[in-house]
Amino acid sequence: MKGKHASAAAVLLSFGVVMTLPAQLKPYPITDPKLSTATLAALAGPAPTGITVTGVGISATVRWQLVYGTVSAVVTRWLQSNPSCCQASSPVLTEPNWGSWTDAGLQWPGTYVFRIAVTYSDGKVGSADYFYTRPTPQDPSGFTGKQTGEGQVQLTWQPVPGVSTYLVGGPGAGLNGAQVTGNAVTLNAVPPGTQQWTVASLYSPGGLLTASANWPRATLMVNPTINRYRVVLEGFKVAQPTQEDPLIGDGLGDEIYIATEVNLYDPSGLLRNTGMVTTSVFGDTRSFPSRIRAGSASPTGGLVKYDAYPPIPPGGNAQVVSGLRFIVWEGELSDAGEWMGVSPTIWEQDGSDRIFRSFAQYYVMMAGSLKSSDRLRIGRESGNWEILRTCGGADTSSPTYWVSPSGIGPVDVPVNTYREGWCPTWVTLNRKTFNTLLAPGTHLYQVAPGLFEMRFRTEYSEYVLYFRLEKLQ
Repeated sequence: MKGKHASAAAVLLSFGVVMTLPAQLKPYPITDPKLSTATLAALAGPAPTGITVTGVGISATVRWQLVYGTVSAVVTRWLQSNPSCCQASSPVLTEPNWGSWTDAGLQWPGTYVFRIAVTYSDGKVGSADYFYTRPTPQDPSGFTGKQTGEGQVQLTWQPVPGVSTYLVGGPGAGLNGAQVTGNAVTLNAVPPGTQQWTVASLYSPGGLLTASANWPRATLMVNPTINRYRVVLEGFKVAQPTQEDPLIGDGLGDEIYIATEVNLYDPSGLLRNTGMVTTSVFGDTRSFPSRIRAGSASPTGGLVKYDAYPPIPPGGNAQVVSGLRFIVWEGELSDAGEWMGVSPTIWEQDGSDRIFRSFAQYYVMMAGSLKSSDRLRIGRESGNWEILRTCGGADTSSPTYWVSPSGIGPVDVPVNTYREGWCPTWVTLNRKTFNTLLAPGTHLYQVAPGLFEMRFRTEYSEYVLYFRLEKLQ
């Protein structure tokens, strides 16, 4: 061959086989010293111009100016410091998407090379490179928190340019954190005490985050919310009276009094305070002027079936059960976790109250019996009127009745004392329970918002107590 561009066929020798190719199909590598600058220019199409690359996080968009005659384009990229690493290519871009491409895979920091190769209608290809350094992800500044309500905290921060979503972690943000759009979030159900939160820029697409050790932190002392509450015994009714003493020396019908043990526990379940409050005796006041007249067995009272105190109109509208107003407990509870146990018992007065007094002393001694982890869990987490039995756990088997040993029975002896053992029953209350039960809703044993009934049965008798829960201003 003679000259720089021979027209004769090029001859290739491969393993002793002679092959000829037309000269126009011979490859022209860019390093071929035989090719002149003019020849290369003749083979290449116009290089793309007006190239820009803009990005946030691991995403970058490449744009370039279109040239007349463009048919398609392909963008490839790699890491400048290591060309064999981090390679990717766009699909073949055709109209109308041949002027840009978004690359969402810049997972590694550093400078990337984007090569835009444009194919023209005459078959020529023009290309150009653009060097793009991925921005270093940034997290917000000015991260602060403030308490705005009961267990409520507002977190704010300065936004990061190009970032619209942030990841917030900490109390109230959920197990996996909360994704927040904007630069503020309000979290609820935040426990009291010293709490800490984190915030990080969440670059999308790709979910790029900075190292968690570098996330900004906000620390805040969340004050407990304290409210004052009251438990009031508002009345009772007789579903079935006890068996009457044949001597009836203590008046007609039943004569009862109500004793309620009240225990206050700290958040760990340690007994903080205990005591017992007892009402006067209700029943026939004949020969017993210190009693409170109650019941219809005689003009001077005496409790018989369907009697109530205060009287309830036919139809049993529980909302008018008011007038007794016997305060069982009044005090403060906070969301720090204090809770209380209320254990009412009903006793019939038949002679000496010796057994009741012995029982009251024993009850005080066993006041710590609600400290087990199971009962502590129920008492602190329940949003219901939970009933506990210290020898049997929670008893919620029936929405209408729950069988409880009570003092209703002959000669002041609690039923089941000798037969099954004494199993005091409790209602556990904390601040959460109070607030839940004060609201309208369907709760076990609820007859009106804040008003609850407790039924006591023996094999011979049945009484219903009405307790009202109040939140004081």
